[in-house]
Amino acid sequence: MIYLLFFYPIFMSLIWIVFSLLFSIKKELIFKKSPSIEPFISILIPCYNEEQHINQTIKQLLSTIDYPNYEIITINDGSSDNTLKHLINLTNQYQKVRVCNVETNLGKAHALIQGAIFSKAEFLLCLDADATVDKKALHAMIRNFLGKSNQDVGAVTGNPIVKNRKTFIAKIQTVEFLSIIGLIKRAQSIFGTLNTVSGVCVMYRKGALLDVGWWDQECITEDISVTWRLQRNHWRILFEPDAVCWMLVPEKLNSLFKQRLRWSQGGIEVLLKNSDIFLGHQFNFGLVVLYLEQLSSIVWSVLWYSLLPIIIAKGLIFRDIQMITLILTVIITTFSIFQYLLSIFINLKYDFKLLGTSFFAIWYILFYWVINPLTLLIAIPYGIRTHLKGGQAVWESPDRGGEKE
Repeated sequence: MIYLLFFYPIFMSLIWIVFSLLFSIKKELIFKKSPSIEPFISILIPCYNEEQHINQTIKQLLSTIDYPNYEIITINDGSSDNTLKHLINLTNQYQKVRVCNVETNLGKAHALIQGAIFSKAEFLLCLDADATVDKKALHAMIRNFLGKSNQDVGAVTGNPIVKNRKTFIAKIQTVEFLSIIGLIKRAQSIFGTLNTVSGVCVMYRKGALLDVGWWDQECITEDISVTWRLQRNHWRILFEPDAVCWMLVPEKLNSLFKQRLRWSQGGIEVLLKNSDIFLGHQFNFGLVVLYLEQLSSIVWSVLWYSLLPIIIAKGLIFRDIQMITLILTVIITTFSIFQYLLSIFINLKYDFKLLGTSFFAIWYILFYWVINPLTLLIAIPYGIRTHLKGGQAVWESPDRGGEKE
């Protein structure tokens, strides 16, 4: 049983490596033209107590984006600080900026729905209030919606790269977004179903959102939930690596832990909400495979922390470390490092400075095996409780690093 714990991450790492390579060969090594049609795009930015970041975010977007036909809708989500004042000042300064004021904070999903209704566009780019995009990101995303063969594309998710890399916590998250999250999205794209879009940077077709009843206001992770909603209604979701998004991540361990706990809880809520996909009329092979993979990760986390004391006791107390355990540990470490090297190779064209995170790759392996399964275990009762209870999902963004005004 103990050895099975090692085989699962080895198998999944192999899947991510092989299929992300296939995705890169198929999608990333070819020249992509900018679309000849440039439909109007609304950029939705929910803001809850974002006075420290929002001015800089808007100014960077306006000076960076190389796309002529767009508006920026900032959504004040019941902020208790001076966010609304900043947003109003921005609308007075810039013609492309509008404000949608939501009096009461009812969660990010509710804010996005209000912004979508307020918008003038069919295509909605949703960004976090501290995120900026590459100048060609809008072109890269919109081309995936155009043409007769793409009328069933409901969303295109971007390629987030960590911007603040000064602290140890931030640097290991840089490694994570490259070698884990980025590769997983590439691999899942080959299978045709994604577990989640990146909520920090994703473009939706408004008609697809209307078809599924907008975002789920009861789920604490609206991005995971809407991903499953869209795919269950036969809307395709694509990953666009050229749509680079620069984001800020938590720089304190407690903030990171809260963020990962929310992600884990949201994932469990989505699995509970979609447990009927095994029924005949709801059966979707791609989503069933994805569901079983997500369920396997939960089972593995439970077993890992259940058997970890035995592994430690055998090694430290009884000095009983078998050769196969050492071999499997070396294999996992080798696969993890190869994952990182592959992700660096793929993403180097977007940011050459990513090479500077190499030293932290080995530390992330240890971090990944400790904090992610732990937050998943803790999140299980929370996810079950909120699923049964229902109600409006409201949460606060974690403290993030980066420059502040």
